[in-house]
Amino acid sequence: MTAHKLLDNSLALLLTSSSQTPEYTTNALPLINMLLAETRPYNDMLRQQKGKQPLKYMPNITTLEDELPYEDELMLIALPNAMCAKLLMDDDDLAKVAYFQNQYVAACEAAAGCVTGTVSDVYPGDVQ
Repeated sequence: MTAHKLLDNSLALLLTSSSQTPEYTTNALPLINMLLAETRPYNDMLRQQKGKQPLKYMPNITTLEDELPYEDELMLIALPNAMCAKLLMDDDDLAKVAYFQNQYVAACEAAAGCVTGTVSDVYPGDVQ
């Protein structure tokens, strides 16, 4: 998915479009880069669950046409809700901001689930 598509999906949640609200496009790049940094741990967990290696770099986009290197579970639900929360911060409707922020957090937690692995005993000998 491109950064532009993420912005379009976010604006759809607000029942608008980039042609109706060009001011949102102006700030989209830095906001998306912040969100990529914020959600990197969740993306790495998802990649680990799928048998993939975590990203070796912090993603940073430079245009809205750049592809976002994240898993679909984050890009389709979590990131659009997070973008909405960020875009609405200046609209004096904190109830909407809180709603989208809560949806974002819930989507990140649901997507990440849990990571399975081997547990090692770190205590030597018998503990009494």
